[in-house]
Parts: sequence; structure tokens; C-alpha cells
Amino acid sequence: MRYRPSPITIDDIGRDLDDNRFTVVDLVEAHLARIKEVNHVFNAVLQVSPDVLAIAREMNREIQERGRRGYLHGVPILVKDNIYINKEMGGSAGSFAFLGSCLPREATVISRLRKAGAIILGVAMALGLAPGSLGTETYGSIVLPSQKNNVVGFRTTTGLVPRDGVIPLCDWQDTIGPMTRTVKDAAHILTVIAGKSPYDDATHSIPMKNIPDYSQASAGSNLSGIRLGVPRRAIPSTNPIVLAKFEQTLNKLASLGATIVDNRRRALEAEFKASINRWCGSLVTNPQGIKSLDDLIDFIKKDPREIFPERNIERLLGAQESPGVDALITQNALKKMLRCCADEGILAALKRDKLDALVFPNEAGFPVFAVPLGFYPPGTAVKKTKGEQIDIAPNIPYGIEFSAEPYSEFKLTRISHAFQISWSLPEITPDLLPKTELTAASNSIAPLGTLFCSFIEYKSPLITQSYVDSLFGNSASFFS
Repeated sequence: MRYRPSPITIDDIGRDLDDNRFTVVDLVEAHLARIKEVNHVFNAVLQVSPDVLAIAREMNREIQERGRRGYLHGVPILVKDNIYINKEMGGSAGSFAFLGSCLPREATVISRLRKAGAIILGVAMALGLAPGSLGTETYGSIVLPSQKNNVVGFRTTTGLVPRDGVIPLCDWQDTIGPMTRTVKDAAHILTVIAGKSPYDDATHSIPMKNIPDYSQASAGSNLSGIRLGVPRRAIPSTNPIVLAKFEQTLNKLASLGATIVDNRRRALEAEFKASINRWCGSLVTNPQGIKSLDDLIDFIKKDPREIFPERNIERLLGAQESPGVDALITQNALKKMLRCCADEGILAALKRDKLDALVFPNEAGFPVFAVPLGFYPPGTAVKKTKGEQIDIAPNIPYGIEFSAEPYSEFKLTRISHAFQISWSLPEITPDLLPKTELTAASNSIAPLGTLFCSFIEYKSPLITQSYVDSLFGNSASFFS
């Protein structure tokens, strides 16, 4: 008999550890078994920490002797492979070019997770095999995979979370954020990883003296006093299926008490070129001798393990051709982008109409807090991305986003949590699902959750239509 009808959350794990329903070792072993069941197909988890069971035993001993350190004590966490952990794990960004490269110390976010008692399970390229994961984003790399995997993605304010130890793309836009099953779980992780750091100057702009417990904003579904703006001009090309569901969303938010007010690229590429060159120069170990963006592109083109040209490197090529971060054309583009996003864009709209946040479908392109919204229905026309990855098809998830001014994460947590607990999603079971569940001391089972892996941010290996057909027959998606 299942003692819980839905996948366990971070709060569930804490309660069950306190009640001795299972141990940290039980929890970690169950997740390792699930990874082993399906990872040969998806290659979602690139590495598992070699000492993860020893750490789990130590965390369990602590619970028995002194109790849990906090919400994340004993919770398995996966980390995106562009975040440096140690010489054995992380920091390759899914590429052989940086395999084996080392930095002087682990990323600050990893140290903070360890201090909170979290178990660094391994490094990953897709979510679904742990209660939570750390992602990074410059433009969409948290919210878009979250959307396609039916999970919550929290793109935090740039500078709220230290980014040292992360392979950079754009210094003024890169950020780290949690990817979880629930808004509250994301808030638990953010509370631990946010805050000033001597290793990232951007964190010195954090206006708060103390980082709040963001999970305290997940208190209920009452949105009275909240004003939500709808940027209609930003969403005209949204898929009509998503747009129809979005209109229902506005009615739901209004029923919760909210008032609905319905009314770059050039600079980014140049900054990426400069950032990646600085990153290469900071490596204390560099087995492939990658010294610059040019070296990286040359390596990808020549090394057969990088599966070029199937692997899409258009962003790298665009950065290579950029005029440089100090060029006048780049500086003008940056000023225009910042003006449009701030003084004449999102910030202007928030101030003008006295809004608490903006709300829009996940496709709109202003990523902040992404929450699952629904699934494409049967009969949906299949749409693919470059590289033959399936983007839209029957039963593939999509989401909704809430966005507001910098450092408004507490308010956005309140809004997003209220929506998530009030919005009903259909039950969709993937065709390929790990069968291992967590057997507790009472012989009941904790459902660890389903694996939604219809989209992978990095392309190693590529999930193509032909690959899907070989697994499931002539199907349009992973789900039926």
C-alpha cells in the first residue's frame, strides 16, 4: 500500500527521516537504483559521486545523534555538469573538451549544500532522478528544460546566488537556480545557496542584510492584494493550445484573489566570448589545452566524441564571429537591451501599473519562475528543434512563468506556490519509468516520482526522432 499518493517532496523526506520510516542510506540507494534502471537509455546522469554512500551513512549518524541540520539534511541533489565539484566530478558542461579540468576549489553553491547536509548525488544533464537539482541559466537553460520535464524551475536574480565554479556564458546574465517538483522545494534550496560571497562580486549588490527563508512564502493560496500584469505584446506567437490554457490560468489566479492587469543577442555573444576565454585562463588543470573559444570550437569539430556536426554549436560560432565585448557596436547593443528590459520594459511596466509581477506562458521568453501548466493533447502536430529533438508533441509538458523585479524571489515564491497548489494537472505516465520505489520500515512505499525526459539541454547523446522510434515504435513523443 502506498502511504503517499504523489512523489515525495523535501518536506516529506524530512518528516520520514525524523520518524525513522527510512534512513538516508535507504533514500540514496533507492535513487541510485532508479538511475541505474534508465540511465543507459537517457544518459541523463553523467557521474555518480563515488563517496555518496559513505556521506549518506555519516548524515544518517548525525540525525541519530543530533537531529537534522535543516530542510536539506539527507536530501539527494543532482548538479548540472557545468558546476565544478571536484577533480572527479563536474565542470565539463557535457563536453570532452573540459573533461578532467580543475579549479582551485569547489563552487560556493556546492559548499553551501554540503554544509546544509544535502547529499551531492552526482552530475546531470536532465532532471527527474532526484528530489531536486541545481541548474544554471543565461537565457532559458533552467526554465525551458523545467517546462519540458514537468517540473518547477527558478531562474534567480543574477547575483543572488554565487556563480564561482560555473562555466560562464555572460557575466551580467548568468545565474544558478533550483529545479524541483514543487515551488516549496525550490524555495528550500534557494534559501541555502543564496547570499553574498567573496568569490562573486555580483553578490555584493544583494540588498538584504540577511537571506530570508523563502519557504515561509509558501504559506497558502490566498493572493489578495497581488497585482499581476499580462504582457500581451510579448506573447502573440504563443502556441494556441498553450494560450487557451493560459486564459484559464488568469481566471484561476483571479479566483485566488489576485488583480489581473491585462494591458540582445549581439551583446550576449560578445560577453560569452570574453567570459569563456577568462574561464579557460583560470583552469589549474587543462588536459585538452583549451585556451580560448577558438580552441573549444576547433576541439568540438575535430574530436569524434563530440558528435559534430550533429551537435548544434551555433551559439559558439555566433560568439566566435562577434566583434568583442569592448567594441562600440557591442556596447550600444548592451545599453539598448538593458534599457528595453529595465527603464522601457519590465521594470517600467511594474512601476507604471503598480504590479507585483508579470504572468505569461512559458514560451514568451522572459524566464524567472516556471511552474507546470499542462500537457499538449492528442493530435498535436509534432514540432522539432534543430538537431531533430522533439519540442512539441502529444503529452509533452508546458508551463507558465511569473516574473518581477530583481530580488523579488520571496514574493514570486508566494505567487507561484499559490498557483501550483491550486492548479490541477492530468496524470500522465511516461512509457519508460524507473520501477524502484522506497520501501519504508512500515513496508509501505514512497513514490519517488516519474521521469519526464522529453528534452535535454545538452546534446550528448542526441535524443532524435529515429532514436525515439527505435524505443517505442513510430510514436511522436515519449508518452502515449
